[in-house]
Amino acid sequence: RPAVHKYIAASRKRMFINAKRKIENYIKTSPDTKRNLFIDCGSNVGQGFDFFSKFFTPGEYNYYLIEPNPHCEKVLRKIVDEHKDKCSMDFINKAVCAESGTIEMLGFDDDELSQACSIIPEKGSGIRSKQFNSSFVVEKLKFPDFIKQESLQYDKIIVKMDIEGAEYLILPNMLEFLKKKKPTIYLSTHPTFMSNPKKSMKKIYDVIKIYDNIYDDRLRKVEHEFILSEDKMKRGTQVIVSEKKLVPK
Repeated sequence: RPAVHKYIAASRKRMFINAKRKIENYIKTSPDTKRNLFIDCGSNVGQGFDFFSKFFTPGEYNYYLIEPNPHCEKVLRKIVDEHKDKCSMDFINKAVCAESGTIEMLGFDDDELSQACSIIPEKGSGIRSKQFNSSFVVEKLKFPDFIKQESLQYDKIIVKMDIEGAEYLILPNMLEFLKKKKPTIYLSTHPTFMSNPKKSMKKIYDVIKIYDNIYDDRLRKVEHEFILSEDKMKRGTQVIVSEKKLVPK
């Protein structure tokens, strides 16, 4: 009799495991199941998350907060802890780059949490880019591979990219992926960090022209050449590129 009971228990366990697998497989493959991801590149101390999480609600979206500055880690880990019951959220203490390894990050002795810290070694025309007076070594995150891997798990990916000049290095290396997946990108450009702003902005233009829609920071639809205007060359800008038409609320 004990042997019969063991057999029944084992059979029930197998049935449970098989049913669990079928349910998990259905959740992963069902067209009614939407998995959304927001990747915050250049999180600093969470300003971008505070803003975008009002529109892309944790729970409806999972989050990555990516920031290389080690001085920002404490604040960002606190944000992750505060939202761990709402969604999957992770902090990555690395610099968004086109390749892996380590790199020197430039900063300021008088402002360790500065939003203007950069991995770009060029001395551009901007005043802030000429004032770097400290540096530290950070790990690099090979972002083209990272986002390609995440795209296997998510139906929709939105990227906020505010990385103090590194966008000119990364986006051209993502071109094939962007042509295929076309994630919506909230992009800040930093031409004054570059020694040749015109050449750098042309690289961005060559990437965003693959998208049907481009908007300024007031959600007004603009032409792709918008970023190449003399004014935007001098001070940079914020644009949204998307395959979908965005309608202001």
